[in-house]
Amino acid sequence: MNLVLDLPLHFCHISLIFAIYLLIKPNAYLYEITYFWGLVGAFQAMLAPDMTDFDNYLTVFLFNAHHAMIILVCIWLAVIDGYRCRKGAIKRMMILTNIVIWPVWLIDWLVGANYMYLMERPPTESPLVFGEWPWYIINIELVGLLLSVFMYLPMIYLRRMALQSESRTA
Repeated sequence: MNLVLDLPLHFCHISLIFAIYLLIKPNAYLYEITYFWGLVGAFQAMLAPDMTDFDNYLTVFLFNAHHAMIILVCIWLAVIDGYRCRKGAIKRMMILTNIVIWPVWLIDWLVGANYMYLMERPPTESPLVFGEWPWYIINIELVGLLLSVFMYLPMIYLRRMALQSESRTA
């Protein structure tokens, strides 16, 4: 095991673990975190993947399957199981994000890794990642916040539809 490459410390790795857990045991807070970290992160990862350490087709397939699974689980839980992000979900996610990055940064520093891209920019050509260290981290947070607001819109719609449905049956 290579500590620099193999620890599950990227947001998408954590999101996949949470997604699997959510399929077994319901948890509203964990769903919100998985929804934002997973959907926003997985979409970005699939649109501008970091294939730096990939040396065969199996790793490319697993990378895409991993990210697609996060997206599919989030959609499944919303559509089939009726999960919804509650009011304040983005605020809770941003607070947890800013708590989680510190121990990951410490691990990065100790082992010479770049989990969550806290030590240097991801080697991708994404228009969503701009600026030099450490400013790109703030830019990524702002872009993530904007994308999270966009991803929250379906939740507002689904909650309103549920309220309308309840008022019709009452």
